[in-house]
Amino acid sequence: MNELLLQTIIEKLEALEIALLKKNDTPKEDVEQKNLVHQIKSFQSEFEGFKSQLTDNNGNINKLAQNISARDDAKQNKVMHIHHFHNRVWLTVSMYLVSLFLAYGWLNCHNEKKAFEANHFKHRYWKANGNKILLKITYETDSLYQVDKDKFEKEVLNREKKIAEREKMLRLADERKKKLK
Repeated sequence: MNELLLQTIIEKLEALEIALLKKNDTPKEDVEQKNLVHQIKSFQSEFEGFKSQLTDNNGNINKLAQNISARDDAKQNKVMHIHHFHNRVWLTVSMYLVSLFLAYGWLNCHNEKKAFEANHFKHRYWKANGNKILLKITYETDSLYQVDKDKFEKEVLNREKKIAEREKMLRLADERKKKLK
């Protein structure tokens, strides 16, 4: 904008110089006119110097503004927010999961122990209150289990399966009798 102002001033001075040169009436005025032309030319050269000085100053001001903005950017604190779990949180979660697994195992063992104790009390009842034949059967059963555990388990499972099938057949027969009546 300052360059534009200087340019218009220079153009006005040139126009004034041209107007003075055209108006050449008297010799006295001619001397004054030459003086004026000389002063105008000196003004013109000074203004052209101002123009170059102004562009240099504008460049220096721009460089200074860039340096200041670079220093301001360097001074700003850049805070980066990183969201992460603290190690104690991970430790707490893992300990909680471990305690859940331990509690599940403990409960499972407790249930198995209760079932074993119930069966054990049944066995002890037979021994305490049974007659000689029942005691002999119990002793033989224990001996068979000790000799061949796998075969014993298979036989028990097969007999239980047959008992379940008989019970199912009896139940179906009872249902058919009820339908026929």
